[in-house]
Amino acid sequence: MATNMLDEIVQEHWSKFKKFTKSSFYFNTADGVEEYTLDKLAGDIVKNTIRGTDPVRMLSFNPSHDFYYAHQRTLEDGDPYYYRDGEYIGCQNQPSTASLISFVSSLANYTTGTLNVVYGSRKITITTGAFTLDMLGCWIKVGTDSKCYKITSFESSSVVYVSEPYEGTTNTAATFALGDVQQRGVVLGMIANGSILEEEVQLNGATSVSTVNFFSSIIRISKSDKTYGYMTATSNGGLITNAILDPGETESEWRTVKFYPIPTKIERINYESNSKHPHLYRNTDSPLFPSKFHGFLQLELFIRLRTEWTDKQVDQETIRRRDSMLNDMIVWDNDLSEWDAQQEQESDSSDRISTNLPNNFPEY
Repeated sequence: MATNMLDEIVQEHWSKFKKFTKSSFYFNTADGVEEYTLDKLAGDIVKNTIRGTDPVRMLSFNPSHDFYYAHQRTLEDGDPYYYRDGEYIGCQNQPSTASLISFVSSLANYTTGTLNVVYGSRKITITTGAFTLDMLGCWIKVGTDSKCYKITSFESSSVVYVSEPYEGTTNTAATFALGDVQQRGVVLGMIANGSILEEEVQLNGATSVSTVNFFSSIIRISKSDKTYGYMTATSNGGLITNAILDPGETESEWRTVKFYPIPTKIERINYESNSKHPHLYRNTDSPLFPSKFHGFLQLELFIRLRTEWTDKQVDQETIRRRDSMLNDMIVWDNDLSEWDAQQEQESDSSDRISTNLPNNFPEY
């Protein structure tokens, strides 16, 4: 709950600032492709920052309603000089043809050793292998049991406790798989006959698992719960990456833009954006706020745990310190003192090489 609260605090305050939320992104064009997907962490594109590299140039924004009014016939192709708004979609790339959708986690299952499990007990003991603290929150599947159990308490490297009493057969040497084995990958899309279908696939760690149905287009890729690894969905035999969801995400959206003229070659397009913050979930996740402001996040979390969980008041000194830190962040974010913005003069000019003298005027 505290981790979820911290993520809520980070998401709430991240969008209020501009200085440290700006990031650089890029993608490559392809011959004959008009629409491109931006990075899922990209927010609004910073004005005048979307630029081509061959030739180097700035691309101008042209709203769709103006673009289609001015271009009512066949669209030209060549080096793009304009971009317009596309759409928000629930996947990064579409399948090229009707295809099975495969899911895999970046976290390989831990299977070393055997377990001592007792029917009706929440205590699980491992032999040969070892539990580690970062396994808290992971799921265990014992043998061929259909039910998985979540690790909720860590006693030692050999003993953990799970969320529910074990319902399988008592076994002193049970095989197991520990990792992303409880969560499911979910695909909502259109199948070959034109109908919309949703299918869930049980994850099995780093082992690839696939849908039964072939999907010709995707509406959204999601997962049933947060994971400890990055879940990747692919199609067309792994040639196309449909989506990559972070551990703290259960779904995401991607924004697209369209280019004109339609590109005819591979070219790198750079742009800047006030980015979104990844969701925090794992114990090792770190907020992207500058480290000098992490104390603010800690105080804000303490206040919320105190007031919302224990239903107790927080002393005014704590509130004052939190407000002071927040104010310092706002002042720092709006500080432009490093910008040396002042009226130009002869002794201090940003354009010292330009003159109004003739080209053949001698230099001394």
